[in-house]
Amino acid sequence: MFKNINLIYYPVALITWFITILMISGCGATPEQAATCPIVKPLEQAAYLTKFKPDTGQDITDIIFNAKFHRIAGDCNITSDEINLNIMAEIIVEKIAVMNIENTNANMLVFIMSSDKKILNRKKIPLNFEFNDNQSNIRYIERFEVNIPKNDNQTGEDFIIYLAFELTHKELKFNRENNNF
Repeated sequence: MFKNINLIYYPVALITWFITILMISGCGATPEQAATCPIVKPLEQAAYLTKFKPDTGQDITDIIFNAKFHRIAGDCNITSDEINLNIMAEIIVEKIAVMNIENTNANMLVFIMSSDKKILNRKKIPLNFEFNDNQSNIRYIERFEVNIPKNDNQTGEDFIIYLAFELTHKELKFNRENNNF
């Protein structure tokens, strides 16, 4: 019944299994490498932007474009006195067909907050969405750095970073009324 088993592969499989277990357990990781990066996520009510024509209502024919955060990724380096993050925000932008625009603008806000929700710093990043030819949708990628000073007792878990579109009162009201979060 077992005569077709090749016993040469058994030690190789055992060694592979052992090496995998060592890698999963994190052997050799320094405390700084094992440290947790701050959470980076969209601010719920400002993660979606519907931009209307100036001095108009909120009808579908008044919309210039819609934008939303699609994906946020990055990495961080934590030292004894600072957390350095490299963040990539991917934004999906949809131009409304009746609008004949080649590019449009918005602003992204970056809030650095403490774990008890106090704003420690705020940064505004201008975004320029460019549409080529007959494109109606684009994926826009914004890469940026965030540096957070810290003391020896703080870790990445003591901070949270929120990304948001800068909204007018009218745009925020639209998000709330249409459950765009």
